[in-house]
Amino acid sequence: MDRFFRPLSVACVSIALSACSPTSTPQGDATPPAPSARAAGEPPAPSSTPVDHPTASKAGDVLACASDEELLFGCTIAASGKSVSLCSTAKTAATTRYRFGTPSNVELEQVSSAGDTPTFSRTPLMFAGDTGGYAYSFQREGTTYALYSVAGRDDLARSGIAILNADGGKIADLQCAPDSLRETESLDILRATRQWPTDAKVQKASL
Repeated sequence: MDRFFRPLSVACVSIALSACSPTSTPQGDATPPAPSARAAGEPPAPSSTPVDHPTASKAGDVLACASDEELLFGCTIAASGKSVSLCSTAKTAATTRYRFGTPSNVELEQVSSAGDTPTFSRTPLMFAGDTGGYAYSFQREGTTYALYSVAGRDDLARSGIAILNADGGKIADLQCAPDSLRETESLDILRATRQWPTDAKVQKASL
């Protein structure tokens, strides 16, 4: 849990994503919802740009971080058993990679660009009742993917991938399996990610 963005009274917890909002429906897939040109539920067409996966820490596991990367957020999705990992260049967060799927099949990957506009955002989350946390997020094809971790009173701890449409409405909330959340404790990389912009859409969403 990032000590920079949670209230002092919130207990530290150590990517469980848990109970979704009453209006969201847990799903087992983090592929983006279909644009109007695709039938609903149909996965997006594979990218025409080849993806160069870094060397994984475990043979055959392309979801694992490379030796020069730090795991910012990672967990197993409760509904599907699939995994999500957000890896970033150790200490500097110069390059960040989001991956979702299984060790043998990455269904969705997003890599930060080298341009002037940051690909990833980091947004502090503050709620009533001494509850708070953070969310890492990015946008793809008009859809926002937010990896969040929230904790508060009475042992509240929930985390997952919130998927938002272009208007900020929640499409899905993919909850992490209990005790599967992994988060960085590196102060260097946490300081680096604090320089990322916040996402107003994520801030307003009910995560």
